[in-house]
Amino acid sequence: MSTRTPQLFTRGVSLWLRQSLYILLALFAIVVDNHFHQLNALRNIVYITLEPLQALANLPSHLTKQVTNLFSNQLALLAENQRLKLELLKTHVLIENQTLLDKKNKELEALIGLKEHGNTSIQLSETLYESHNPFHQKLMIDGGSAQGFKIGSPVLTSEGLIGQVTALFLKSSEVTLVSDKNLSVPIENLRTGYRSFTEGEGLNDLFDVMYVPITSDFKVGDEIVSSGLGGVYPTGIPIGQVISVTKESNSAYFKVRCRANHVLRSGHYLAVLSPILSDELSQQITPLASAPVAQDKKKNNKKKK
Repeated sequence: MSTRTPQLFTRGVSLWLRQSLYILLALFAIVVDNHFHQLNALRNIVYITLEPLQALANLPSHLTKQVTNLFSNQLALLAENQRLKLELLKTHVLIENQTLLDKKNKELEALIGLKEHGNTSIQLSETLYESHNPFHQKLMIDGGSAQGFKIGSPVLTSEGLIGQVTALFLKSSEVTLVSDKNLSVPIENLRTGYRSFTEGEGLNDLFDVMYVPITSDFKVGDEIVSSGLGGVYPTGIPIGQVISVTKESNSAYFKVRCRANHVLRSGHYLAVLSPILSDELSQQITPLASAPVAQDKKKNNKKKK
């Protein structure tokens, strides 16, 4: 029987020798590949074999990058969309403001273009708000006694006559509209020349033409203008248009309904005409009795000669 002690650990080639061998083998492979290109096939096989593993290893980072780009693009699109909406809103506001300015400029040009009627002067004003009284059609305008406004002054817009100043305050005035029941305006049918008076209906900018016999010629669409009778209102100022002509039962008159030309809102420009005073009006009217007397005197003088 052998008396040698068994070796639990066998001692092989030393570590430095194996390391040197591997280094020399690597250098030999580099030299051979560099000069003879004999390892390209092996390299391609290794690359093809390891490519799926490399792609799998890069998959988490690739997915993370894609998700990050997706959310970044989404946030960028939302921000861009919000910015474009804001710019569109600003553009709409600018367009609306420009449209409003153009409209006001046209109103001012039309009002400034009004010629003075007789001895009356024109002052510009602006609407403030409509009266909240449901039983009256009234309007508050900018300017009052401090600006020289007077009771009875006709009030016009660029589209025609709308009413008359009926109450004065220091810096504002109350205008009774043509559609108010308490205001009557002498009018004329521009097409036929028929003259009458208005009576407001008290709502919706409507008024009636009073005392129109059934023998009169009134049609839908006829333009109603001021007749100038009495000298309070200028002659030929548009007031409204006929919207219906009906005959009431057991009546000898037509019911002629008209709509005012201008539906008022706040911010519109107005022209306030100074009213004709009673002494000025009396100077414009020649007494009827004086004309025949003068003619008779002329005839008597001719006979004596």
